[in-house]
Amino acid sequence: MRLSRKAAVFVLMAASAWAPRAQAQTFHLLYTFTNAAADGANPFGTPLLYQGNLYGTASAGGAFSVGTVFSLDLESRQLTVLHSFTGTDGASPNAGLIVDPAGNFYGTTTGYPTPFLGTVFQMSSTGAVTVLYAFTGPDGSEPYYGKLVRDSAGNLYGTTLGGGAGGTGTVFKLDTSGNLTTLHSFGNTTGDPYDGLLVENGVFYTACDGDFIPGNSNLGTLFALNPATSQAANIYRFIGNGSGALPLGGLTGDGQGNLYGTASYSSTNFSGNGVVFGFNLASRQYTVLHAFAGGPADGAFPGSAMVMDSQGKLYGTTIEGGTYGSGTVFEMDTAGNLTILYSFDGANTGSHPSGLTMDSQGNLYGVTAYGGNNSSGYGTVFVITP
Repeated sequence: MRLSRKAAVFVLMAASAWAPRAQAQTFHLLYTFTNAAADGANPFGTPLLYQGNLYGTASAGGAFSVGTVFSLDLESRQLTVLHSFTGTDGASPNAGLIVDPAGNFYGTTTGYPTPFLGTVFQMSSTGAVTVLYAFTGPDGSEPYYGKLVRDSAGNLYGTTLGGGAGGTGTVFKLDTSGNLTTLHSFGNTTGDPYDGLLVENGVFYTACDGDFIPGNSNLGTLFALNPATSQAANIYRFIGNGSGALPLGGLTGDGQGNLYGTASYSSTNFSGNGVVFGFNLASRQYTVLHAFAGGPADGAFPGSAMVMDSQGKLYGTTIEGGTYGSGTVFEMDTAGNLTILYSFDGANTGSHPSGLTMDSQGNLYGVTAYGGNNSSGYGTVFVITP
């Protein structure tokens, strides 16, 4: 039997042994969540850097205990809750935000109008939330970790983890009048997308995770969809055997026909610590760039999209491994040479980091879902200067 969505995530996010001391000279803890009305708890999504502030979502906590949208002033390190979800306007936001030229923010929640259906919402700069669309199941359910994509006409595009004609997720378009079009329904031969869409030359790409069933033959795929022609295809199927299985994170492109991503495991039956891979769109060649060892000098279980700098270096996270077993931030070149920039201690600095955001100076901003304040916190916000 397939594990539930939450159970599947927590298979990866199993607690590691925590150690008491922090590490590294370039790491700065910006905020620790307290599960209060004034902040929230358990941020998972990739934060958004906008006009000198960091914006993000907390999946729990807030005034109604079902999540918040927050902003963090990077100079004062003061966090402000812009919106506390009530349950009727959304609940459990797991994905990061995007912003339009007018300063309106867009995101998704997973827990409204009933658990594991979800919404697409707009939030004004003052924190007023409008539900743009509420999923019903046949049109999709559970828009999970992936940020939305917005085109120049204001249409929004995204993925759902469940629902649709095949029951295993969709790619959707939501126009400015609130009309939703299902561009593609995934089936069992593809899997379902935990993360969002990468747009390269007008084509959508995403990674689909396959099935959290030991021994299942579907270990995940790379998927392409041309929204103009509706042409869809699996362009690569993961085979395990040390080369990768169950890709949960999103994809990163270099603009030259190469995709980069991570697979959370290396082989079948939840074995191995995951890999970083490259995929060339022209040749359809898949290459394992790095296989994680899982020990103190390496990470384990990458589960988020990486970010690429102007020099072509990739930066990402693992939710376990490192010096204290509580996750890492790593830097890697496209030849596969990987350096651990930081190991989370599981206590003061947090554990289980997700996606990173990079500013023009190369500073990396991110969140951890757990830890902070000597492990009594509910996640953190941090910055690393490579």
